[in-house]
Amino acid sequence: MNMPCRHTIRTQWHDYNAGSYFITICTKKQQHYFGHITCENSNPKIILSTIGSYAERYLQSIQHHFPDIQIPLYSIMPNHIHALVFISGNFSLKEKRNQAKSPPYNIQMHYANATAQKGRLSTVIGSYKAAITKYAYQNNITFAWQTRLFEHIIKHQEEYNAIAEYIQNYVARWYLDKYYKQ
Repeated sequence: MNMPCRHTIRTQWHDYNAGSYFITICTKKQQHYFGHITCENSNPKIILSTIGSYAERYLQSIQHHFPDIQIPLYSIMPNHIHALVFISGNFSLKEKRNQAKSPPYNIQMHYANATAQKGRLSTVIGSYKAAITKYAYQNNITFAWQTRLFEHIIKHQEEYNAIAEYIQNYVARWYLDKYYKQ
């Protein structure tokens, strides 16, 4: 089977390990799997579906799975998720191998090398997407992700502040957003 060639959209000068990132991950064909927006007393809010609630719980617990990761701010929308992701750079492959329940050594080395080459951000988001997909499958919930993710490297405090404000006010602007779809 011939698979389409996917060209990377990542910058070549950055390793996507330690740093601060603004990410967006979308559902396939922008389907409203995560819930819907309601407006009570002129105050829009999201009502999460079962898969949306699980996606939020897993996002909130991600640093239990990845101690070097913090997600201080996020917004789950009907068909996508925005999040600020901080990677501390304290990730040690050797420490992780020693703490984990050990599979055979050669498999550990394979995954350690893949993680180092791929970049921590892709590893963490890939794991997150896989966990949500697995939950959906196990619970017979129709769900699919768009391939890839959109990320932006946050370079300074002013940029962080603008992105944080954007995420905090996102639900109120949902009907104006490019991801809005009825």
